[in-house]
Amino acid sequence: MRTEDAPIDDPAAAVAYKKRYPVCLVCGSNVGSYRGLRCHHIIGGKGGRSDEPCNFLIACDEPCHQLCDGYSRKDESTNEPLPKLPLAVVLMIKKTRDR
Repeated sequence: MRTEDAPIDDPAAAVAYKKRYPVCLVCGSNVGSYRGLRCHHIIGGKGGRSDEPCNFLIACDEPCHQLCDGYSRKDESTNEPLPKLPLAVVLMIKKTRDR
């Protein structure tokens, strides 16, 4: 039985959402990229992560998904550090690029 506060557990929803976007919504790299694409859960953590489209953002595995999760990464060509993506930026990307 699901309560209002419990996260939705629906892995098929992530698969269906990922099929809608063949590119990283953060940097624009395509699915043919060696990096691959991930369905990032915008809100997750100890309380659980909800599998619903409003909580998804498609991001390439390296570096965008890692940056969305708050990890440090370096630019592959310049070796300069890339900025981590705070929640406010992730939500703005979701609002402007997820149609």
